[in-house]
Amino acid sequence: MNKKIVALTLGMISSVGLHAQTATDENEGLAISQDAAAFPTLPFELTWWARPNFYYFVLQTSDLTEDWSYHDYAVKGSFGVGGLGDIEGFRFDSSSSKLFFRIEFTDDPSAPVLLADFDGDFVPNKAELDLGTDVFNLLFSDPDLMADEWELFFFGDLDQVDTGNDDADYTNNLEESQLGLDPTVDERPSASSYTYDLLGRLTGASNDVVTVSYTLDAEGNILTKN
Repeated sequence: MNKKIVALTLGMISSVGLHAQTATDENEGLAISQDAAAFPTLPFELTWWARPNFYYFVLQTSDLTEDWSYHDYAVKGSFGVGGLGDIEGFRFDSSSSKLFFRIEFTDDPSAPVLLADFDGDFVPNKAELDLGTDVFNLLFSDPDLMADEWELFFFGDLDQVDTGNDDADYTNNLEESQLGLDPTVDERPSASSYTYDLLGRLTGASNDVVTVSYTLDAEGNILTKN
């Protein structure tokens, strides 16, 4: 994992645009510029040169004595023109007098930051960045209660229904998304545990990752889960 640091002192940034980064710039050309005239609501821009198939995460702190925290921006470098990469970055506003930014980047698929699951959808950060989805937030673009990222990762589309059961393991897509299971694989041999009421209706499920319990109505429909 590579780490580069740039300090931002808001009152000292020039409003004149910086030269565009290139593939040969040191420290990925990490820089901050300001253009309040063209972008009055998001006057600052953090940019760097992103190499193809490298994964970039931004961290920030208002004081170098405090812990670093991830800014809600991450991206996979593209090939760009000529296959050498392209400029990446984001615009932002801040009322702080000082901010410090750091980028972490790697092309190692086993790097902890790529194996992590920042938004808790059971899809690793690397897979989400490969898909072009947001590793920090869940997106639900349809009423099926399954995160778009999870559907895209396992099915490659958003056409699934929460009651679907492609792997015929008696656990539907919604339940598998809540438990972090693979909806294309019958997990019964790997023994997730299920609990049922006296009428044989599912009231809970658990595995090594999570435990989910359900509240049912008189007809056995799921009302709530926790």
